Amino acid sequence: MNESEIVLLLDESIWSHVEHMNKSVGIQLTEDKGLDILGALYDIYHVNKEDKEQAQELLIGLAALLVAAPLGQADRVWEELMVHEGMRNFELSMEDLLNGKHGA
Repeated sequence: MNESEIVLLLDESIWSHVEHMNKSVGIQLTEDKGLDILGALYDIYHVNKEDKEQAQELLIGLAALLVAAPLGQADRVWEELMVHEGMRNFELSMEDLLNGKHGA
C-alpha cells in the first residue's frame, strides 16, 4: 500500500464501519471510567442530523471530559454532565406531559 492510499472512504460511510466494529477506541478518564471515543463521535454525528444545538452540547461535554481527564477532574465533569442530562430528560418528559403525549 502506498502512503497516499486511504483504507476507508472519508465520507458518511465511515459511520457504517463504526457501527459494526467489534472493537473500539477507548480513553481512560478516571480509574473506573472509560470513554468509547468512536461511540461518542457516532452519537454526536447522528444527534447533529436532528438537533444541532444538542449535538454542540454533546461535543462540548466530550471536550470538557477530555480536558478534565489529565487534570484529575473527569469525575466532577462527568457528574455535572449527568445532572445536565437528567434535567434535559426531565424537561422533555414535562414537555410531553404538557403536550398530552403521556402514556399514549
